[in-house]
Amino acid sequence: MATKRAKRSTPARRTGSTKPADLADQAVITGTRPGRVCPALLVFYGAALLLNAEGLLRTAGRLPYGPMRDRCVAMAMPVAHFSQQIGISRLRSAIESLVNKSK
Repeated sequence: MATKRAKRSTPARRTGSTKPADLADQAVITGTRPGRVCPALLVFYGAALLLNAEGLLRTAGRLPYGPMRDRCVAMAMPVAHFSQQIGISRLRSAIESLVNKSK
């Protein structure tokens, strides 16, 4: 038993129409491709990891002694060291000082 799949047709372009319903339809049709979003998310989370590396290391150091603490410290230490080497930790300190001055 073979099933037929419906072909996806591209909708006709509408010109000059700015009705809310038309804009909503266009947003659903165009969408955002995962190929564009994934690299942006990787950059965002990579920057967040580097900016928070020293805090992650401090938090890992406060865990109770045991294998979990050892693993967390072992994972956070190279990231914190790399963050210090490239100067992102100084950038974070500068941002924190600016934010604290404005309060």
